[in-house]
Formats: sequence, structure tokens, C-alpha cells
Amino acid sequence: AEKLHRMMRDTVAYYYGDGMFYGWTLAAKTGTAEIDGKAPTCWITGFSEDESRPYAFALCIEEGESGLYTAGAALASILAALG
Repeated sequence: AEKLHRMMRDTVAYYYGDGMFYGWTLAAKTGTAEIDGKAPTCWITGFSEDESRPYAFALCIEEGESGLYTAGAALASILAALG
């Protein structure tokens, strides 16, 4: 579990960029499922490392662009609203 946690945290810190989720320290992973004849289904799943905001999330959006640019952007908006 610790190794998976570290890999998910590194993905946010070094690939997506913590700035995408301003004010949050997340461990997460995105995915994009391609479907013939349709725009892809996009997802992001993970959790906050902030003890004062102990949220876990799984967000799936049909017919988007990609996990990062569709589901990740939607999650960023949700987290911004939560503060």
C-alpha cells in the first residue's frame, strides 16, 4: 500500500503538477478508456494527504478528452469549491 501511495503521490507531484490542484496535496491516478466511435471515458481516482481535509475521490466523465484534462480539470474545480 505504501509503494502504491508513493507512486500515486509522485504522479501528481511530478507529472500532473501540484499547481493543478492549488492548495491540495493529492495522491491520484488518471485514466482514459477509448471507445470505438465515441470520445473517450475519462477518470481520476485518489485521495487528499491533508489530515484536515481527509477526502477520497473517484470521478468518471463520459465522452471527454483525457483523464488528466477532463476528469482532472473537473476535480480541480470541485476541490477549489471545497476550499
